[in-house]
Amino acid sequence: METITIKAFKAVDDRVRCARYLLEHIKVLEDIGVASALKPDISWCTDPNVIVIVAEHIELGMVAGMRLHLQPGELGLPMERSLVSLEPSMPGRMAALIPEGRAEIAGLWNAHRFAGRGIPLLLISSGVALSGMLGVSALVCVAAEYIVPHTRSVGFTTLAHIGDAGLFRYPLEHMRSFAMVVMDPLTLESADARVRH
Repeated sequence: METITIKAFKAVDDRVRCARYLLEHIKVLEDIGVASALKPDISWCTDPNVIVIVAEHIELGMVAGMRLHLQPGELGLPMERSLVSLEPSMPGRMAALIPEGRAEIAGLWNAHRFAGRGIPLLLISSGVALSGMLGVSALVCVAAEYIVPHTRSVGFTTLAHIGDAGLFRYPLEHMRSFAMVVMDPLTLESADARVRH
């Protein structure tokens, strides 16, 4: 059995890990062929409202990562900025659907050298647990189709009032991603009972 350590830290508190996260994330984007469509935004590295969650292996180094954006900021949450070209009304509709206290899980990646071990579910669960402890009233994400089973198990449901019933052809036309939300990060009424526990 291999051991990993999951660490959570404010982006502004650990520049070295942020740099590692960025390099590994870019590698994964290149491996799956979407690096040209998803240019990494590094503004989060200096945002005190971003918590980075990483999985580290004693021999393989950082093998997975994710970010928790705790406040929309002037330009909105990452999903609002990413999807506005596909749905220009996105920021306004998000604000109307979830007026206050919304946060986002973003930038989830898993290195191919450590694939197939369930790390995405561990990171998503960590982000949901943290958001509940930090008083977030609603947690959103854009989930690639293959990640949706993980997001559903922790209580996310599709944001049916945006896109095509929550579906977006993103980041490339042939790919399906879903805008999702969990409205009760503390109680997690819609989560799988085992995962909630």
